[in-house]
Amino acid sequence: YNLAQKLIFDSVGLGDRVRIWSPSDTDYFAEFPPGFAAVAFAGIAAGDLLASALYDARPVERTPGAANEVHAQYRQELIELLGREAARPLSRSTTVLEVLGGRIFGIPDLLRRAATDFHAVRGEGNPPRVLMVGEIYLRLVPSANGFVVDELEKRGLRVSLAPASEWFEYVKEIARMVQGPRAVGVQISYALQRKIASRTYSVMARTLDWPTRTTIPDAFEAAAPYLRRELRGEAVLTLGGPLKEWDDGHIDGVLSVGPLECMPSKIAETQFFHAAQSRGMPVLNLARTGEPTDPEVLDNFAYEVQARRRTRDAAAATP
Repeated sequence: YNLAQKLIFDSVGLGDRVRIWSPSDTDYFAEFPPGFAAVAFAGIAAGDLLASALYDARPVERTPGAANEVHAQYRQELIELLGREAARPLSRSTTVLEVLGGRIFGIPDLLRRAATDFHAVRGEGNPPRVLMVGEIYLRLVPSANGFVVDELEKRGLRVSLAPASEWFEYVKEIARMVQGPRAVGVQISYALQRKIASRTYSVMARTLDWPTRTTIPDAFEAAAPYLRRELRGEAVLTLGGPLKEWDDGHIDGVLSVGPLECMPSKIAETQFFHAAQSRGMPVLNLARTGEPTDPEVLDNFAYEVQARRRTRDAAAATP
């Protein structure tokens, strides 16, 4: 994308006035001071968890709007916390102690309080759960995906959101595989990142009764019958995560969003067809063009998810 954007700026006479910063996939934070990468990753992971808690609580909240208020409060608090922590002089040794000691820049304490407040606004009920995966920008920006989470909630579904932080974990996993055990810096960074991800998730999961976190190795293993590990990009995450969570009984369907003709999304869509057939798993592949989503498409998907959920519940209740 960055090459196309440079060409566009050149064509309109802005090539000498606009600089595009496009970090390498192998190390997004190479140009930053020591410790910044850990703060940034911890912040991204925490933002993902706050969004997940919002979507978990909102369909069953006791008071309309309560979950949004809790999310807004702690999101702002997180932004302010990250600003303070990033301004500190963080050496490599200080960063390691922050993470291994469990403080992780004060983020676990914030998430613990947030989880308590989200739990307090939740009411009864357990709507069918759909995992939304796909291209990162589209799934994380509501205006880009047509506010599809809101639309599915109106149809009686609860949405889980594949986190943005999974991509950073994936990149580090690939770097570790490629460079091998002798790349000490990569191995340390990988270990710290996994510690941050598991620690922050567990803080929320204990209070909100979430299942075990799906990791990148989990996604690799689940996608292995359909995609080679050597195929780099989002496709393995888009496919593998939902297959793992479906097989473990944590979700009732999958929504995959991507730009029209996005190659990783098309690859995942092709393999979803086979995986869904063999597992009886409801899947909606939503190619976004900027046009409004056909309500009938969402109606049909919601109906299928709810019907499959009833079937699974009935089968589980049969002696």
